[in-house]
Amino acid sequence: MTRIKPGRASALALMGWYLMIPPSLGGFQYDLTAPKSKWQQDSSYDSADNCEEHRMKVLDMLTNHKVRNLDAKTQDGNARTFFYSKCIATDDPRLKDKRREPPPYRCSRAVGLVSDGATEK
Repeated sequence: MTRIKPGRASALALMGWYLMIPPSLGGFQYDLTAPKSKWQQDSSYDSADNCEEHRMKVLDMLTNHKVRNLDAKTQDGNARTFFYSKCIATDDPRLKDKRREPPPYRCSRAVGLVSDGATEK
């Protein structure tokens, strides 16, 4: 039996999974090359298996036209959405948008210098 250290167990307990949808180009076309940080979160799960199970269940329902309140064309389009969807760990570094992160904090004024205005002209 393998034992997990308490710190490692808490880190594993915090990890989850997102079902992510690629950005739409319109008309049920998707940008599969877009960075994962641009993909839309559809839902979240406590394990990769639960995420993939849900993904496949929804895909099956849409592919086989089992959703009663949607016409066949809409179901086919939504099936395409779930076909391209991916289960991604919540801590996956690809979900961070490096371009949107604020720059590191920098102090622009000197600390400890005080002016009494006598030297300024």
